[in-house]
Amino acid sequence: MGTIWLSLIVVFFGTIGGALLALSKMSKFKPLQWFATAYIELVRGTPILLQLYLFVFGGAQFFPNGISDQMWVIFALIFNSSAYVAEIFRLWNPSR
Repeated sequence: MGTIWLSLIVVFFGTIGGALLALSKMSKFKPLQWFATAYIELVRGTPILLQLYLFVFGGAQFFPNGISDQMWVIFALIFNSSAYVAEIFRLWNPSR
């Protein structure tokens, strides 16, 4: 899989995840707000390299023969980018 396809996949799913997280963070349902806030703060507070290590090596421990390393990298990048995109979407809403 080429770098451009990898980037397009991560941007597409990261945008969807970020939009859902932003809506969750702006929700009036407090547990949903807490989850979104914890997710965003945890992801933005840890280095991307640590997240990649956790997904690639940790994911292989839980699912030993099902998912390739390249897919784990895609999952880690989507996991990371969705938190940053959520903050961008949240800042677009002037009421919050």
